[in-house]
Amino acid sequence: MRRLLLAVVAVVALLAAFWAGRVTLAPAPIDAGPVAEELTATVTEQTVGRTLNLGVTVSQPRRSVAVNHLSGVVTDVTAETKAENGSVLFAVAGLPVRAIAGEMPFYRSLTRGDSGEDVAQLNDALVDLGLLDSGSDRYDGATVRAVEEWQQELGAPATGDIHLGELIAFDSLPAPVTFDRDVLQLGNQLSGGENLVFTRSGAPEFRMEVQEQQARIIPESAGIQISIDDTQWEAKISGTTTTPEGNRAFALTGPDGSSVCGSECGLLSGEAEQYLPATVTLVEPVTGPGLPAAAIHTDATGTASVTILDDDGTRHETSVHVLGAQDGVVILDGVDVGQVAVVLAESPEQSSPAPGDQEPPSTTSPDGGA
Repeated sequence: MRRLLLAVVAVVALLAAFWAGRVTLAPAPIDAGPVAEELTATVTEQTVGRTLNLGVTVSQPRRSVAVNHLSGVVTDVTAETKAENGSVLFAVAGLPVRAIAGEMPFYRSLTRGDSGEDVAQLNDALVDLGLLDSGSDRYDGATVRAVEEWQQELGAPATGDIHLGELIAFDSLPAPVTFDRDVLQLGNQLSGGENLVFTRSGAPEFRMEVQEQQARIIPESAGIQISIDDTQWEAKISGTTTTPEGNRAFALTGPDGSSVCGSECGLLSGEAEQYLPATVTLVEPVTGPGLPAAAIHTDATGTASVTILDDDGTRHETSVHVLGAQDGVVILDGVDVGQVAVVLAESPEQSSPAPGDQEPPSTTSPDGGA
């Protein structure tokens, strides 16, 4: 009997331990997580678009305008890069060398009684400078008096004659000019025969060189705006080559395929190479009602729409059309500035629950009884 009683007690103890373990070790309920919170955004007026600031190289073939015919010490060198009709380019031994519009080279000294196309070019310049009433192809008394007045204004000896080398003819003026600065310096001795003055020969070539990673984001249809002084020139890409250094060089022309500078090439300095700032439009700018791109959703038909919240909390779907996009912002047709749209649902950070908020472990038995 004693052994039977001990066996019963042992069974009861095991059962008690089993049920205690079921109560203590029962799994805690799964946390479903915080309730999602809606994010909204107000429609505002925005502008999207993307540009890239780069440089453009302008290469200009040059030609010598005329050979120097004066000998002596250089006494003046202009700092100007553009020649106007009658402007002084440099001076030798006090004699100013001037630019004159005309196709006939000045090949001789000019004095009273001479006539010809070179004289006509001189007289036209004197008329343009307000020193002569009317032009002709004769070097008469009126020309002598006009030349004397011109020489006095320039501080040169008023002889009324023009020495060979004092005038240089340009096909058209104004024109960009450059000089051989190694030779044409104050105090240098000239002996004659030097090529000192140069101007552009042919149309300037515009080239934009960029690194390969930049070239990948520049579409061939990109609009390019080149700035010089207060003027802007529109350009487009007409071709591309790879440089020996591995860069990409884009050849540029005007929108109609002509020279970028068109009829305004005289604004260029005339240097063999000139660098100008340029703005490359990668994404055309668009201005209008803007929202984060996450506010847009599409249905099975591909129709884009935005969920609009009215002042009373009512929501409705509004069909929209994307006019432009950049960096997560979209410009839309179909919404108005000031409206509020649903953007995303986001879970806020969950803080640790207070001890009093914790639920006790489950005490449900396998068969559902308490």
